[in-house]
Amino acid sequence: MPASDELRCFRKEHVPVAEIEKWQLHDDPDDAEGIAKIESLRRAVQAGVRLPAIVLVHVPGGPRFEQFSDPRYAGAYHLLEDRHRYNAAYQERTPTIFAWVAHIGCCGGPGADLVAAESGG
Repeated sequence: MPASDELRCFRKEHVPVAEIEKWQLHDDPDDAEGIAKIESLRRAVQAGVRLPAIVLVHVPGGPRFEQFSDPRYAGAYHLLEDRHRYNAAYQERTPTIFAWVAHIGCCGGPGADLVAAESGG
């Protein structure tokens, strides 16, 4: 089933940046290309440019990783795509970020959308 604005478990939202797991924050001082991308995106954020959505998974009970005690893994949202946009928003202290969010375990799971599609609703 393709993603669309009609799915209950995969939808566009503005997500609090502070609730995204921090393990994808940029920490490589030798990554000149990554730093340049983040700086370019920061300038876009500062200028009020509307950026495309990042992709997240909402995990309401928190992460289910072995490293759950590591504070970098704390957060209800797991980043799947666009680390640079997330880093720019984090560094600019942007309160929310536009995202496609896959909801797992809080809306009936992805299966709820499949059942709705099969039944025409």
